[in-house]
Amino acid sequence: MLEHFQMNLNIWYYLPDKYLKQLPQIFSQLDGWLGSGGNGLDSGFWYSYNIDKTEKYICCHHEPSGLYFSAYIEEAAWKEWKKEIKEIATKTLGYKIGEPELGDCDYSFGHEYAST
Repeated sequence: MLEHFQMNLNIWYYLPDKYLKQLPQIFSQLDGWLGSGGNGLDSGFWYSYNIDKTEKYICCHHEPSGLYFSAYIEEAAWKEWKKEIKEIATKTLGYKIGEPELGDCDYSFGHEYAST
């Protein structure tokens, strides 16, 4: 059964390009990757560009709270996908990626770039 899920990752919009330019590389390693939909390096779509909850999808974009993901997917598949993106992003970016709300990340990394 498809359900709606959301998460934020500690990949801040104000990080330097050396981090943000790696997002497409990270995204493309995940199952279902389609592309950015022409919305920039920090946007992504998996499984479908249609996000009206009529079919399975995952999408993301930057918000002040971090890299925001919205999904309409089976719960088990979502849990596995979340685990995988956190692992790939941590390895690629070089700091602990996770959900600040859950405390499973290096929340302090990158804030020094916020005022630059």
